[in-house]
Amino acid sequence: MPLPRYILQLAIATLLLALAAASGVAQDPQAPSSPQLGPTLYDPPIIPPPPEEIPAMPPDPNEGFDPTVPAPQFTPLISDEEAAAAAAPSGESIEIRSDGDINADPATGLAVVTGNVQIRARGDEIFADYVMINNKTRDLYCRGNVRIYTATDIYRGESIDYNWDTKERKSLDFRLAGGPILSSGLTLRTLPEKPNVQQIRKGVFSTENVYSPTFRFKANTVNVYENEKVVLRNVTFYIGDVPFMWLPVYVQSLRSDKEGYSWLPGYSDAFGYFLLNRYGIILNDKFSMMLNLDYRQNRGFAGGVNVQYVGNPKDTKDKFFDFTSYVAQDNIYEQDFDLSSDAANYRYANVNSATRFDVSLKGRSSYMQDSWYLTDINVWSDPYVTLDFFPSLYSLNREPDNVVEAVQYTPNWTVNMLVRMQINSFFEAVERKPEVKWEAKRGRLFDTPITYEGETGMVNFERRFAKLVDNNPQRTGTGYSNFRYDTFHQFLYPRQYFNFLSFTPRVGVRGTYWSDNNLNLNDYDSEGNKDTDDAARFVFNAGFESSFKVSRAWPEIKSQQFGIDGIRHVFEPFTNAQFVYTTLDPEDIRGMDDRLPFASTSLPSINFPAYNTIDDIPTMGVVRMGIRNKIQTKRDGANWDLIDWMLAVDYDFRNNFSSTQSNLQYLTDANVRTSSSLLDERSNSSLRNLSSIVSDFRFRPVPWVTLNSKAAFDPTLGTITQFDTDLIFMPMRALQLGVGHRFIQDSLLYPDSNLFSINGFYRLNEHWQFSGNLILDTDDSTNTVTTTNGSTQKLDMIRSQQYSVHHDMSSWIVSLTLKRSQSNVYIDGVPRDDTSVFLTFTLKAFPGASLSTSTFNSN
Repeated sequence: MPLPRYILQLAIATLLLALAAASGVAQDPQAPSSPQLGPTLYDPPIIPPPPEEIPAMPPDPNEGFDPTVPAPQFTPLISDEEAAAAAAPSGESIEIRSDGDINADPATGLAVVTGNVQIRARGDEIFADYVMINNKTRDLYCRGNVRIYTATDIYRGESIDYNWDTKERKSLDFRLAGGPILSSGLTLRTLPEKPNVQQIRKGVFSTENVYSPTFRFKANTVNVYENEKVVLRNVTFYIGDVPFMWLPVYVQSLRSDKEGYSWLPGYSDAFGYFLLNRYGIILNDKFSMMLNLDYRQNRGFAGGVNVQYVGNPKDTKDKFFDFTSYVAQDNIYEQDFDLSSDAANYRYANVNSATRFDVSLKGRSSYMQDSWYLTDINVWSDPYVTLDFFPSLYSLNREPDNVVEAVQYTPNWTVNMLVRMQINSFFEAVERKPEVKWEAKRGRLFDTPITYEGETGMVNFERRFAKLVDNNPQRTGTGYSNFRYDTFHQFLYPRQYFNFLSFTPRVGVRGTYWSDNNLNLNDYDSEGNKDTDDAARFVFNAGFESSFKVSRAWPEIKSQQFGIDGIRHVFEPFTNAQFVYTTLDPEDIRGMDDRLPFASTSLPSINFPAYNTIDDIPTMGVVRMGIRNKIQTKRDGANWDLIDWMLAVDYDFRNNFSSTQSNLQYLTDANVRTSSSLLDERSNSSLRNLSSIVSDFRFRPVPWVTLNSKAAFDPTLGTITQFDTDLIFMPMRALQLGVGHRFIQDSLLYPDSNLFSINGFYRLNEHWQFSGNLILDTDDSTNTVTTTNGSTQKLDMIRSQQYSVHHDMSSWIVSLTLKRSQSNVYIDGVPRDDTSVFLTFTLKAFPGASLSTSTFNSN
């Protein structure tokens, strides 16, 4: 079907947006066209254009040199050796060689060197047919097949002026190789006020060192900021000799690939025809901005802006600021939308407005020495806005947090104040308004061998349930609140006995006060004020950690074929015991941070303060026992772990981890999948005191083979509840394969799943590569769905498959990708299968600078 007229309107709007962002950019419609890149850096030089076509350079008080006038000749006054010494700038260690004459006049400070001139000084090398040196201004005027080699760049041209001190360069008709960029142009100079900025007029740029590059762009003026960015104005992009895009200004970072312009056209059942545009601008070395302007045939126009500030990216505590906004006027939620159309299948019942948005603010800043604050604010119009427009972000964070935190850090203690808010009313949140906590890090107590750690905090809690979501009334309500004060102090005595046994006993105390236990949420007086019942608790804990290592070596075992230089087995048993007595059972408090039983197959933390569910601390006795085994060899003078295997299990004396008494009301509040048969079977088992037996196995015999496996066995059910495996290997240099397995069953939180993944990459030759991946779910329970009419339907076990062909075209890699996967859209209770085709051109010098076209066909 023909493209609608809105596509043309979008293209015009994109150009207007770019023009507005680059207001003030000077353009010269009468300027001559830019020269082609021409020969490579190692071919004969380009013939310079006639003088009348050379635009005048900006005035420079230090210039005093007309490049169109030949330099004067000098009569030899002294010998060649004396002339070479006189030609060198005073105080410089310089080497001058030539096949011709070296003529110098010490009185004027001028020298002329002719005939295959070679000059080496300050790490730079200069080659030319003719060089005039001015010792007073420190300038070199180079003519004829000029080549200047610096530590980072290569310059070629017929006429280049160079200053020893400022490194300033002026040129007519030059070629430059610096980093990934090759360029040519009519004039080049280093800005006197900015020695790290080179300005090019009438420039042509490419990343291909060939006579006729397949991709290049021409610009009226270009500022190259060394190792930072390239700013082009009035720029036209070419593929071959065909121009395909013009921009008033284009900025490409030399540090990051996210700036620039990218566009993505395509078609899908959800959107119809669409065109997505992204336009980036670097405001300075710390500020950058990204503009989005999108059009979707079925959904309408959308757009937004992202502003980012990054201080020092290598310093995790330095300032950064990231503001993102995206607004869409979604047509399918308009009041006059045709509900009988196919696009109506993509409506969500709980989206009540056509104006949909996603606004976020993330930042970190210091306000004094060793102090900083963190901000993470996310405002959504509805729960599904990112699912529709940014599905990759939705898969990472489906319920964003809203937190502001201030931190004061010292080597011995930390104070932080945190505020958590429910900004999005359709998501449940436990507000902290605010929470203040002081934490003492583990350290020696005065000059004694005893160490101390502790924390004290105060928090004003308020649990706010979500408004009606997915027609689930269990998550609605007014919520409840209380104030909590908690203080914890623990003392440890780390020692080593018999020169091999590490043993650290610990003892601690905790006191907690709640302003309301919230057991009766409907207890209000005649004036409508809630009656509160405060509560207090004392907790005593004691425990120890113990471990030792035993090893045996077999140095005589060697194998050059398998890289074995001796074998050593390291055996490390460890024990962690925790005994807790509390004066208040968790059932006597409706808590804010209760622990979910069986929330994970991994072993939970049992030590304070890592055990941080303060409202859910039962009287308990837990002993964690485990063994770590390592098989090692020597490679390159260091230990190499061939096998690393850890096994661990908890013994719970009071049956807290498998008890059905641990706040099942909270399970209902959190809408967790429950199964009474599973709970009964676990609590009635003779092995109910045992937790899952967990295994963490890693096998790496050679660098190109790695096997990782994590597993959990539930002794109360007699089944494996988790088994995750990843195998990555390269049987040959051109082939890499990967196999993965994700298995989970009998979980209160997650449905049963049995996923397999297969991926591979094969390099046929230097020009052709192939890659692909496949994800299958072999669990019958997840492969069967119930349709809206009550019947059952079997789904394809292939959840996703993707295959790509990559062709290396010198500076570009062209990739054709076919992808088919199950979508998040359900029609009549059955998920749709989406088929996508992508054609991507990736510039090898800038992997993030790509042109992509895609076709989406939902079957």
